[in-house]
Amino acid sequence: FEQPTARAISLHLALGEISDVASLVSVIQDEVAMSTGNSLPKVAAATLLSSAHAVSWNQSQLLTVHVVDGATAAYNIPMAHWLRRGGESGQEGAVSSSMVASSVASVADRHAVLRSTYEASSSGGDGFAQRVHARLDERTLLREVSASSTEAAEALAAADASTGFDLLGEHGGVLRCMLVRVETPGSEAARHLLQINVHHVAFDGASDDVLFSELGPLYDVLSAGGSVADAGLPELPAQYVDYAVWQRRSEEHTSELQS
Repeated sequence: FEQPTARAISLHLALGEISDVASLVSVIQDEVAMSTGNSLPKVAAATLLSSAHAVSWNQSQLLTVHVVDGATAAYNIPMAHWLRRGGESGQEGAVSSSMVASSVASVADRHAVLRSTYEASSSGGDGFAQRVHARLDERTLLREVSASSTEAAEALAAADASTGFDLLGEHGGVLRCMLVRVETPGSEAARHLLQINVHHVAFDGASDDVLFSELGPLYDVLSAGGSVADAGLPELPAQYVDYAVWQRRSEEHTSELQS
């Protein structure tokens, strides 16, 4: 922490002011602006999807663990939620699996880290690089299964939570979704358990609040025939890949000054 920006970020961490990726990016933007007069530099739009980019220090550590230990579930962050539809009545109604898939894909459209894959690299990033992809395939994003009871549905979610991710390679991924349908007796509509499982390389414990604060409004507007813009979500000032690239360039700059 010899650089002023790094020292400042470490202080924010010690004070508990950084709890998720959004607050981390905000702190970095403020510190970079104060030290350089500029905002956090962004990866150029022209190269975001066409080039490989550096990974952050934390991502490099997690990817190294993956190489050594394989697809362990130790760094999974599973989130299981029973879905409710029906408005003010509180009665559960029909849940559209296609709209769930579209909503999750739209969240990933906003957060490039959820649609990134990782690969071995000989240039920087401690042997790893990341690639951002245009959009997740809605046809394969959501796995639909059925269960005979609440307990059976939760058992399926637990099994998914204990299954690791294959992080490296073009077919790797950091996000998995499963929608479990549970039939109910009589005329009541079926219940649905949504399991979203994300690897820690792209997510942290506080990120679930961000995810579901966006997922709900997106599902509502898309189900009503609206567009993503109708959800009224704020534009993101930066992506995690911007932070990762900035961090590595800062590291290189420090090394050059010390040599």
